[in-house]
Amino acid sequence: IGESEIAMRLGELMSRDRVPLVGTTASGGVVTCRLRYEGAGPEDSARRVLDETARRVHELVKPYAFAGPEEDSPPTLAEAVVRALRARGRRLGVVESCTGGLLGAMVTDVAGSSDVFVGGLIAYANEQKVALAGVDAELLGPSGPGAVSGEVASAMACGGLARLGVDECLAITGIAGPGGATADKPVGRVHIALARRGDAGAVTVEARRFRMRGDRASVRDWSAKSALMMLYLNLHGHGGTGGAGGARVPLLREDDAGIR
Repeated sequence: IGESEIAMRLGELMSRDRVPLVGTTASGGVVTCRLRYEGAGPEDSARRVLDETARRVHELVKPYAFAGPEEDSPPTLAEAVVRALRARGRRLGVVESCTGGLLGAMVTDVAGSSDVFVGGLIAYANEQKVALAGVDAELLGPSGPGAVSGEVASAMACGGLARLGVDECLAITGIAGPGGATADKPVGRVHIALARRGDAGAVTVEARRFRMRGDRASVRDWSAKSALMMLYLNLHGHGGTGGAGGARVPLLREDDAGIR
């Protein structure tokens, strides 16, 4: 979710004459909530007020908060995902097209990711989507929805789930630009799918469509991080495939509203 949504959730906590002052900073696709206390008084009293405000902020931005106020060294999104996978005994695989391995790189940047990350398939060309991920060639043909579609993203995720032998598989396909766009598939159109294997072996799939803003590097970075957040929400029971009792929550901005 973006800064405007967070500001709406925090409400009066972001009032400019409030102590402590609560603000937000967006960088690299992640919004950080920051608190600053200014004024006279004992330090222990100021810290109590800061701690209480931090807890309120954290409650109001759930379930999107992947780092809590009690952590001295907040995790990155990839670290939070690895922790959640490890805690649940789940293994992850990825199938990437437009991100070309960036998603896998983000995960393997985390020390100890080998506990949960099996590997990935770089299926950039359509032929490799078929050969590596088992995508039905008809989906990619002239009568099918094409490579940049929810159907193909879902097929990539399911194929990766089976071929990599994992419990969770993320797949990304899209148009990072600057070329390759069509009238109905503009630059920044990205489809992300998550295939999950349940306890009884049943497979569920969630696919989402995004319109990422920015240059090629930004589109690829946003896509990888959106996929990680999609998995994070599902692991905590807040996705479309979150299981019984899992409430689906919006992931950033869907469809053509755009992500900034």
